[in-house]
Amino acid sequence: MVRLRQYAWLYIFLSLGLSSHAQFFKTAVSKVYSVKGDTLLLDSLSLVQGSLQLKCYPALDSLQMPSVLYNKHALLFKNIKPDSIWVQYLRYPINFEKRYYHKSPDILYSDMTRRGNPYNIQFNQKSSQENLFLNDGLSKNGNISRGISFGNTQDVVVNSNLNLQVNGKLTPDIDMVMAATDNNIPFQADGTTA
Repeated sequence: MVRLRQYAWLYIFLSLGLSSHAQFFKTAVSKVYSVKGDTLLLDSLSLVQGSLQLKCYPALDSLQMPSVLYNKHALLFKNIKPDSIWVQYLRYPINFEKRYYHKSPDILYSDMTRRGNPYNIQFNQKSSQENLFLNDGLSKNGNISRGISFGNTQDVVVNSNLNLQVNGKLTPDIDMVMAATDNNIPFQADGTTA
């Protein structure tokens, strides 16, 4: 019975502790602003239309009251500006005028007048690596193969094979004849080669 009471107290303290960290969004806002320019930005979130109430100090005529720009979340003053203004409004938890996206949509539309990749570096001179295999005095012949074998006991073996034959003149004084073969024979599951 004592242990059950301890578990009950533990449950109560944990549930109170977890629920006390919740944050609630405050939709109603009431502020007093001092007017310095002709435009007063109220909030960074979207305003609920028709919920705006304001009082100007000193009081203005109804024709001189500021106009509300809901899409800019701002008040636009005409000719006469008051010293300060009290504003009360409701707001949504997000800004509906802002564009939200995971990646920029500008990436989808490419400008054909520019290079495809601005980070690609191109050289005007040919590199020496391009001329490495362009020797006309050598004839090259060969093949490379890779294979995967599946056994009936669910074993997998990867095979590789290279055959290369080169002959010709390296320099006017040196003739070359070469035959290179590489057979990669893998070990089987029982530890032997095939």
